[in-house]
Amino acid sequence: GPYIQMVSDVADEINARQPARVTVAGHSLGGAVANLFGSFIANSTIRSNVTTDVVTFGAPQVGTPTDRQT
Repeated sequence: GPYIQMVSDVADEINARQPARVTVAGHSLGGAVANLFGSFIANSTIRSNVTTDVVTFGAPQVGTPTDRQT
C-alpha cells in the first residue's frame, strides 16, 4: 500500500543522502503517520546514527500504552 511505498522511498533517500538529522512532520491523520514513521526510523536499521525529530499538530494518539512510554 501507500505507507509501505513511502517507507521504502524515504529509506532509500536516507541511505542515499546520509543526513545527520531527519524531521518528520504532520497534522491530524498525517501527524499519526508521522509518529509511526518517526518511531520506525529511530528504531530501524535504515541508518543507526541519524537523529530523528517528530513534529505533529492535532494528531491522535497512536500505538498501545506501552508504545507511548518509549
